[in-house]
Amino acid sequence: MPEIATERISCRTCDTSVGLSRCAGCHAISYCSAQCQRKDWPRHKHNCLPVLLTEVQGKGRGLVASKDFKKGDLIFTETAAISVDGFGEGIQVWGADPKNLPMSNDPMIMKSFMNQVMGLSDRERAKLFEGDLNLARREKIICLDMFLINHSCAPNSAKGVLETKETGGKNKKKMELRAIKSIVKGEEITICYLDKTESALTPAEMKTVLQDIFEFDCQCDVCTGKICDQDDLRLLLDAGLRTVHDIRHQSSIYDFKQNDWKKETLMLENLVNILAMQYYIGRVENIPSMCVAFAFAAQMARDPVRLQKAMDVFKKIAEDTGLEFLKLKYDFYEKFIGQWAAELKSMKPPAVEEIEYFYRSNPHAMNGL
Repeated sequence: MPEIATERISCRTCDTSVGLSRCAGCHAISYCSAQCQRKDWPRHKHNCLPVLLTEVQGKGRGLVASKDFKKGDLIFTETAAISVDGFGEGIQVWGADPKNLPMSNDPMIMKSFMNQVMGLSDRERAKLFEGDLNLARREKIICLDMFLINHSCAPNSAKGVLETKETGGKNKKKMELRAIKSIVKGEEITICYLDKTESALTPAEMKTVLQDIFEFDCQCDVCTGKICDQDDLRLLLDAGLRTVHDIRHQSSIYDFKQNDWKKETLMLENLVNILAMQYYIGRVENIPSMCVAFAFAAQMARDPVRLQKAMDVFKKIAEDTGLEFLKLKYDFYEKFIGQWAAELKSMKPPAVEEIEYFYRSNPHAMNGL
């Protein structure tokens, strides 16, 4: 668990207030000498993160930055305490009783996890078991420190699963937390608990979701009106998505003419522009997902310029945030789409085989919609 926020006016080991230097690793605590730092290291090495644990007004416990972060900076990584593959029945028992949780292979992690879970408030436990547990690659993952991060509809950070190699027959799942905008020292670290569909709800509807699941009234900059025009943009996004869905409902994509694909491409381009440039609500991965839908439509419309634009926006988000899972997702789709480069250049209407490749065989084909 991160260090608890204090005034940091004395040495963590001997309590002297003379000749203090902050820990270079976390900037969270101070020592008067290297000797005091070494003496405290067995304890501090588990807490050496560039964030501080503190009480946040109206939210309970939360994490604040102990130094400045630029967009894309790594805040910290963490090994998962719990990792369960699939969406089977085993996951359903988590919310019923923490004692029924599937155990980690690491007894020290599990001891720490169980001690922490048993000391949680009802609200914190709801956040742990029902909140943003990062569903990735059909895995459900719980990290001890990251679950302490509070929600914002317009978050300043995002987390993602890291690729890890098996060592000694074990594959320890890890997650990374990165800044998705500039964060100043003392600012609260936030992520978005809302999923992709919930991000398109009205502010009142989002508040209801957060109240029902996590039992709090969101007071982020979006919900308090400090970030203006978000509701107007949400209405534009909602109208655009409804139009695309209505067209799909009225006519099978197998019956689409080139003009239909061109119309869909233009509509999705507009949605990507709004998400990438003006819309601050929701998770950062919502933008790449929409870019994929935009790129697929451009492929069908035989529009190489807009296809490249879709992938460029996707790539920029991945590079700017530094999130590994977005970089891997970009590489996947670049190869996925590239296999049909000849058809794109041919300017011929897409055949059934190509449509099925993009919209039926690919499990992520409709992620953006």
